[in-house]
Amino acid sequence: MEYSRITNLLKKEVLPALGCTGPVAVALAAARAAAEVDGSITSINVALSPGMYKNGWGVAVPGTKERGNALGAAYGAIGGDYRLALEVLSTATSYHLEKALEMVEKGKVKVFCDNTKKGIYIEATVNSAESCATAILEASHDRISKVIKNGEIIYKAFECIDTSQEFDVQLSLSEIVDYAEHVVYDDIAFLAEGDVMNRALANDGLKNSYGLNSGRTLMNSYSDLDIIDFPSIKAKIFTCAASDARMGGSQLPAMSTVGSGNQGITAIIPVGVFADHINATEEQRCRALAISHLVTYMVKTYVGRISSTCLCAIASASGSASSIVWMSGGNERQMEYAIMNVVSALAGQICDGAKNACALKMGVACDQAFTAAQLALNGNYAGYYDGLVEEDLEGTLKNLAKLTTNTREIIDTVLTNILNDKSKAKRRLANDNQELQYH
Repeated sequence: MEYSRITNLLKKEVLPALGCTGPVAVALAAARAAAEVDGSITSINVALSPGMYKNGWGVAVPGTKERGNALGAAYGAIGGDYRLALEVLSTATSYHLEKALEMVEKGKVKVFCDNTKKGIYIEATVNSAESCATAILEASHDRISKVIKNGEIIYKAFECIDTSQEFDVQLSLSEIVDYAEHVVYDDIAFLAEGDVMNRALANDGLKNSYGLNSGRTLMNSYSDLDIIDFPSIKAKIFTCAASDARMGGSQLPAMSTVGSGNQGITAIIPVGVFADHINATEEQRCRALAISHLVTYMVKTYVGRISSTCLCAIASASGSASSIVWMSGGNERQMEYAIMNVVSALAGQICDGAKNACALKMGVACDQAFTAAQLALNGNYAGYYDGLVEEDLEGTLKNLAKLTTNTREIIDTVLTNILNDKSKAKRRLANDNQELQYH
């Protein structure tokens, strides 16, 4: 495969994202529809695939402590700029937030889970007294495929893709290693920006109170330890802190990978911390980051952009683990071992949506990346008799694909039902409290 094609893939898939890409994608679709509406917005309706529904249900919208898809839609429609893609909310202000919250509180934003839709799918309809516009976002978190105004299609994506096929490039580990070791350094030097960006987010999470404060708590618990000498501990602290900040409403962006900021954090921070530990050159760091991003991408080509399982665990941890092996002087076979070890340990970690507690899952993923790499470097790996793992990487990933594909609908249905029940219970409690206050 031509190196330029892989370079272009990296530039397409490794992008800054402000806030969780679940509600941010909803905000993007709503902002795109709102741009076509004449007059003041009166209501918003949003239909989401199950995976997108759960990924935006319980996570803070960037720059706020408030949560959910409804607020993401209102905030994007009122204050967002769709031209900024996944940084759509960087233009929104406190005034826009106040108006968005008001819309949500008055019940003018309706969010539905459409169980007939798969993968990434958002349909946002914005209404005013004068007009109505709908934007459809599908296949990736920043891809607007269609815009309709007053029943007429005014925009349709030029490329006609089959949205069931979420990836247009397939990569093997051999191709990834060959690329990372031989591509011109200048072509991947931009990847260092992600290391800087995600560490800034981690520092924000360590300095300020966000989410579960898991990073800060871990840092305090290791206060008597010089974590510089323990890259696995330092990486876990930074990874958790970055997730705390991102899930808790930080206004700093994360460098995402394959459509996810949390996956970008888990694919980048452990690699950067280990690169520091071995005093890697900037070129070695960027080549290792290329491996991590591309292995994350490779695993996701088997399981999808959103999944029934935690992709920080099985995809990004695979990327980090294989990069740590490579930086340690390991060979391609040992990199395969590392990925197989990750899959064996973490394939059963389900995705129950984006939320503050993602930091805990990312901490587990970071731990396992280092453990899997160390085992692999010593020739130890999960194999044929270890459940879904095979003796080779391709067979293992094919089995992983079977697991995730055949459980996705069941798990998503159960989870969306649970989330809906929680929402109904919360509304009943709120109504009961209002009645008590009235009396």
